[in-house]
Amino acid sequence: MAQAKARVAAAEAQVTRRTLDVERTTIRAPFPALVEDVQVELGDYVTPGTACVALVDMNPMMLVGQVSERDVPRLTVGGPAEGVLQDGHVVTGTVRFIGQQSDAATRTYPIEVEVPNADFTLRSGITTQIRVVTETVLAQKVSPAVFSLDDEGHIGVRTVGTGNTVEYHRVDVIRDDVDGVWVTGLPEVATVITVGQELVVPGQIVEVTYEPSDTMPAAAPERETPPPDSERPSPRVPQGGAAPRTALAPVVAR
Repeated sequence: MAQAKARVAAAEAQVTRRTLDVERTTIRAPFPALVEDVQVELGDYVTPGTACVALVDMNPMMLVGQVSERDVPRLTVGGPAEGVLQDGHVVTGTVRFIGQQSDAATRTYPIEVEVPNADFTLRSGITTQIRVVTETVLAQKVSPAVFSLDDEGHIGVRTVGTGNTVEYHRVDVIRDDVDGVWVTGLPEVATVITVGQELVVPGQIVEVTYEPSDTMPAAAPERETPPPDSERPSPRVPQGGAAPRTALAPVVAR
């Protein structure tokens, strides 16, 4: 009786193995993917272990790049990041990996950004610029033509403050764009001198004329009713010349 039961169990196991072999004749991908290459065609004879197709897992995609040793301490795993493709399309993701060992030749560290790609629109190997947010600062875009140097050689911008008084603000350049430069160091709302900035000094009172701002989001600030001529402060006149009439354009924080 025991021997008969053992033979029945062995036969059932053999049936199970044969059933699995029949199911394996239908090839199924182990994960959602795209077929990149086909090694066999319909009717070809294959044995267990023969490669049939090459699959590409496209979701998620990895943006792989290098970051300098100056910037790597400012990055954190799990932080937000984005990639700018060659066509200008922007994709967003999170930082998944930051290397601990630098490249011996470039002194840079590897970084990986995971980007969702459920619709498989992104392709592997596309050149992408990786941008990782490290901090947020208040910055304004100005023309490099308004820059000037102080006595210590620092870059700054001359503005008009309360009472039409010239002020000087040191600025730091954050980023260059085609149509201007992003800087920090200016007040949240500033009236920047665009013409004649080299002819005035901080503390000087000037007469204000605003440039047309058709292409700018800002406009001249609202003015109160001007006082009588007898109550207006007299502009200080630089030695050897008349009071400069400066053209001004407002710059509003973005």
